[in-house]
Amino acid sequence: MKAVIFVLLLHLYSAIIVAKPFTMGGDIDPPLKWLDENNQPVGIEIELLSAIYSQMPDLVPEFKFIIFRSSPRSKQALKDGTLDQYITMSHKKKRMEYLLYPTESHLNIKWVFFTTHQFLLKEQQLGSPVIFNEYQDLAKYRIGATQDYAYSEEFWRLANNGTLNVEVMQKNKLNIKKLLAGRIDLFPSYQFKMQWNAQQGGYDQLLSYLPKAIRDKQYFNPFSKASTYPNVLNGKIIDRYDDVLRSLKRKGVIKKILKKYGVN
Repeated sequence: MKAVIFVLLLHLYSAIIVAKPFTMGGDIDPPLKWLDENNQPVGIEIELLSAIYSQMPDLVPEFKFIIFRSSPRSKQALKDGTLDQYITMSHKKKRMEYLLYPTESHLNIKWVFFTTHQFLLKEQQLGSPVIFNEYQDLAKYRIGATQDYAYSEEFWRLANNGTLNVEVMQKNKLNIKKLLAGRIDLFPSYQFKMQWNAQQGGYDQLLSYLPKAIRDKQYFNPFSKASTYPNVLNGKIIDRYDDVLRSLKRKGVIKKILKKYGVN
């Protein structure tokens, strides 16, 4: 009789665990993820992850998102198991102490030099098309930069020694205004956010960017080692996540989502 009761309690406990929604979360970072006017999670990552987990109802029957307004809170939620999966994180060896990374990255986030179609056309007509293979190629142009942004060590070294003609402003939006007004020729920025802001502001058709990236990095949606959700730690959910993500890539679903937010 005691054995039967124990088995029943074990099944009840398992059901309670499964009944807990699979929980994903991260910091506010539009257009990847943020809260809309109704305080609901929206963004590129929300649409992508919803597309993935909607194809995994046997392993993840219910899921939810938590968007945090501060990074320390989100990292704590990841480490204490409140979050089963963290949204948008690069791969670092030290993070593997508390994270399980999937095989598949889903985003390649780039920093590029933005410019305008008008400027590129003007230079082309003058017989000196804008080419960027190394920073010295840009020495004759007026470049905007925003204070305290990393960009790259080489960029700031060449800016500080005068090789590059860089005008530093305190806010991105000031550089964007100068770029659109033709008072600077180039402005390095985070591609996703710049293109999304341009779409929101109605000036996306005016902008272009140089093909070579200043820097780029693969991003993942890693899983928490503190998760108590069934089939996370044994790898079943992670393996299925990778399979579905690969399928969505082949079908062009990610490109369609990015295009919706102005990212190409």
